[in-house]
Amino acid sequence: MTIEEPLDKAIIMDFLRAGFNITPGALCFIKQRDDPSQFAQLLLKSFKSTRQRKTITLEMLETIDGALAKLVGNLRGTKAESGGVAPKRDQDRPSPGKPGARASPRAGAVPLIRADPAALATPAVDVPGEDKPAIEVVSMDEAANQAAGAVPRAAGLTSKSTFTPLAKEHAAQVKVVEDCTGKLRNDGEFGDFLHVFSDRFERIKAIFKGRSDIPRFTDICDLGDASRSGDETYVLGMVVDKRQTKSGNLMLEIDDATGTTNVVISAKSKDPRVLATILMDEVLCFKGFNKEGFFFANEFYWPDVRRNRRPQLAAEDLSIALVSDLHVGSDNHLGDLWDRFKRWIRGEGLSEAAREFAGKVKYIAIAGDLVDGVGVYPTQEEHLVIKDVYQQFDRVAEMLGELPDYITFIVSPGSHEPVRRALPQPAIPKSYARGLYALKAVMVGDPATVETHGVKTMLYHGESFIDLSIDIPGMSNSTPEKAMEKLMASRHLAPSFGKKTELAPDKKDWLVINEVPDILHTGHVHCNGVKQYHGTWLVNSGCFQGQTDFMKSLGIVPSPGRPNVISLKDFKLTTLNLSG
Repeated sequence: MTIEEPLDKAIIMDFLRAGFNITPGALCFIKQRDDPSQFAQLLLKSFKSTRQRKTITLEMLETIDGALAKLVGNLRGTKAESGGVAPKRDQDRPSPGKPGARASPRAGAVPLIRADPAALATPAVDVPGEDKPAIEVVSMDEAANQAAGAVPRAAGLTSKSTFTPLAKEHAAQVKVVEDCTGKLRNDGEFGDFLHVFSDRFERIKAIFKGRSDIPRFTDICDLGDASRSGDETYVLGMVVDKRQTKSGNLMLEIDDATGTTNVVISAKSKDPRVLATILMDEVLCFKGFNKEGFFFANEFYWPDVRRNRRPQLAAEDLSIALVSDLHVGSDNHLGDLWDRFKRWIRGEGLSEAAREFAGKVKYIAIAGDLVDGVGVYPTQEEHLVIKDVYQQFDRVAEMLGELPDYITFIVSPGSHEPVRRALPQPAIPKSYARGLYALKAVMVGDPATVETHGVKTMLYHGESFIDLSIDIPGMSNSTPEKAMEKLMASRHLAPSFGKKTELAPDKKDWLVINEVPDILHTGHVHCNGVKQYHGTWLVNSGCFQGQTDFMKSLGIVPSPGRPNVISLKDFKLTTLNLSG
């Protein structure tokens, strides 16, 4: 809207100072009073000030005009009654596209998103301020009828922002807790694999030592001691072989730094479905007794997570949004869903309560595959609309740059980024993603753990999910939260070596989950899935890409447009349904 008169500017500034925007139609309505300045002041006294900027529209003024008339006399007198021009009504309001036009409520409507309980493994949490925990998509004009001030943003608003977000009032607090970037060390020799497996064993051994329910365990070399034969004991080992005996029992070969032994687990004593979840290269603890060179296990344990663990919570009422798999550059990238997410997080077209909720998002964590890349698979070029990886990253930076500038981005690579495929992956280099570095995004590797206001989030793209769906009966790529639960129990992000997941040797095994995160955020399989596991939110946020031929070959039906938002203060999770 062009401001041409001093009176216009004075009225607009009065409303802005009081915490309100004003549409061109509403300004025109006020100016048609006998004393526009007095009328504006009476209006402002009738409104309640608010931290979240509201928009005053023509409809709202028409509604309250009658009530004001009772207080100050007949203020409906217009310039028409004294020879002036009568106030415009629906039939003679400016048409869209002309100066002073009002946007149609349906034009570019953005759904008002509620929690989607069908997507949650635990009861859904409503957006604060919303009434019903049901799956519901509310258009902008319907939202306007539900909450005061919840109206479509007109093309000519007097302020660039429609609301004052809480997240803007807080400085970012991000600490990188663990990240391999710049720290990878190996000699390029086969012996490096020995280092990484030894480090894995020692790290998980330390986790078992921290458990109060498991007493001191025995080294494998000491199991043959005659004085210990037949005595119940605990033994720790890495699974190096797995087979079934003729009698149907499970036979495992395990080793530690001192030796190797065979562990027998009776199929009658354990559920075969549980036994099937034991993977090669996992480090497990077994309880039983040694006899004639075999260790007969009555019980076995994964390192797992303490069941009564409580997550760390922030003092500030802020949130983190979790997204992944944008695949910018692909002809299957769903830009319309991203635009809806952009408008949602900017608070455009939402009710006051929904705007307040969106305004608490201080961080956006992206768990890989921001771009589709180039040369990732044989026929990829046929499916690219941006065929240069540098231009793909430029477009990603442009998209993120359109989001509010008070938001901090945390970015981890995936299987389509121009970094090495083998895990762990370092952060995306600046030479490819200068725009992201210019946005001051926190660039980390895969995996990586960051801390925001004390809450720890581990980002892992999820490359091992495909292996888990192959190795474990009943495990599906469509339910990534179950795979994540398995990884948490194993305390390792890719337990089995030599499968489809490429693992690089290093002096340290960066895939061990040493410290339990409050949030584990993944992607890769393009399916939304969330679950709370012993105080940790397990979250896979789906994607912003339609189903590809590769997804079809794996039988994966993606669930695009399902970002998840977690409150850092009360740990409530809300799944947004942008595709509704």
